[in-house]
Amino acid sequence: METRSVHFRWPLTATYRTDLPADRLTAAARTLGLMPEVRLCSAVSGTAGFLVIAWLRTTEDVTGFEAHLCEQLPDLRVLDRTVTLITAKRMGRLLDPHGRAVGHVLWDDLSTTL
Repeated sequence: METRSVHFRWPLTATYRTDLPADRLTAAARTLGLMPEVRLCSAVSGTAGFLVIAWLRTTEDVTGFEAHLCEQLPDLRVLDRTVTLITAKRMGRLLDPHGRAVGHVLWDDLSTTL
C-alpha cells in the first residue's frame, strides 16, 4: 500500500543516482532495506547504475542522508541527486496540496497509435 509521505512527516523526496560495483548490489539492497527513509533502491542501466529514492523530513537531511549512505556503503559513489519539494502527481493521480487525490491522468494507449 502506498501512502502520502506528507501525512507521515516525510514531505521531501530525494533521488540519488549512484554508481556501485555489480558484486555489491545485493548487499547494498539489503543494507538500504533496513533504512526507514528508503522507498526504492534498484539497479538501472547507464553510468549511474544504482538508484536510491528516499523520503526525508527537511532539506538539511539531504546531505546528512547522503553521508549516511556513503558510510554504510563505502563503495557507493553519488553521481547526482535531486530533491522533489512538492509532489503534484503520484501513480497517475493528481494530488492537492494536502496529498489527497483530486483527479487522474488519462492513460494514452500507445499500442493503438503505433
